[in-house]
Amino acid sequence: MNRIARRRQPHALPRNDAGMTLVEVVVTILLLAILTATAGILVARTTARTVDNRARIGASALAQRELDLAATVISASADGVESLLNPQTAINPNLTDAMASGDDEYPFQLGGQKFRVERTVERRAIGSGSPCQGGTGAAQQLAALVQVRVTWAGMGPTTRPHITSALFPPHAGAAAEALGNRAVIGVKVTGVSDSASTARPGIRVRAAAPGFRQEAVTDSRGCAVFVMETPTEGFDVELTLLGQGSNTYVNLAREAEPTLTEYHVTAGSSRNPVFENYDRAASLVVKVEGTPDADEVTITPLSSAAGDEITAPIVDGIAEFDRLHPSTYGLRIGSSTPISITLTPGERLTEEVVIP
Repeated sequence: MNRIARRRQPHALPRNDAGMTLVEVVVTILLLAILTATAGILVARTTARTVDNRARIGASALAQRELDLAATVISASADGVESLLNPQTAINPNLTDAMASGDDEYPFQLGGQKFRVERTVERRAIGSGSPCQGGTGAAQQLAALVQVRVTWAGMGPTTRPHITSALFPPHAGAAAEALGNRAVIGVKVTGVSDSASTARPGIRVRAAAPGFRQEAVTDSRGCAVFVMETPTEGFDVELTLLGQGSNTYVNLAREAEPTLTEYHVTAGSSRNPVFENYDRAASLVVKVEGTPDADEVTITPLSSAAGDEITAPIVDGIAEFDRLHPSTYGLRIGSSTPISITLTPGERLTEEVVIP
């Protein structure tokens, strides 16, 4: 009987036991690399945040220390604020040997971290009868706003500095008759909105006189206050509006930084000059379609406080006007019928004019 030799066949392995393919190995390596990088980024961010939080605690302590020292000076005498206003902005004041870091840019050191301290002092009118309203108790209405800004070494590009401020009331002895050889100027800044005069807060004002130069910011009532020592015969002060940050403000004459010159003040006096009609500038773009009989566009203010007419050339069918006082204007091109245009504060208006 013939035996039939049977060849033994190897058993096929199940698919899940066959091992990893080259593609799966590459994908696994990539995933591990991504997870490792992500973990590294999270660790770095957590570490940076921890360092930043520790530095911010130190900055808060330095800022509060500076406010406490300013409070001591202000409460000591009626002239305390005057000493803080000279200079108005002090860089790294009240630095002690115990806190010195030896670094010119960040001279303070606290807990191993280096800091820079900047203190700014401004006058603020409070209560009724302030200099901006021509009040008689001028000195009693002058508070001191002290702001402290602290930065530190190693701050990230998106890290904000620590800023704190405090409003200190006038000294009890700062009566109006105690002004002596000092004069008070309360500068009022107003704008025009819906035909009603409104205060303009946040406007920077500069006062310049012989031996005196300061800046102040108008409060919620549009008032900025300056106190200056004057000779017996007094002197002339130049007052200039510097606007508000990146926003362009203009008066009716389209001046971004209007100035009141030769404003005379004398010792012991209180004056309240006013800058009126100071608003965020508007702009106008006129697109001209057709063939006009002139090569420029003219706009004329129609308000009661109208100024001179303004012209702009037509270039490639477009005429542009900037730094316009927000108001109502009559727009015309050559002999065309005027069009009424109303601009609101800060507006950029585009007007299309079709020439038949």
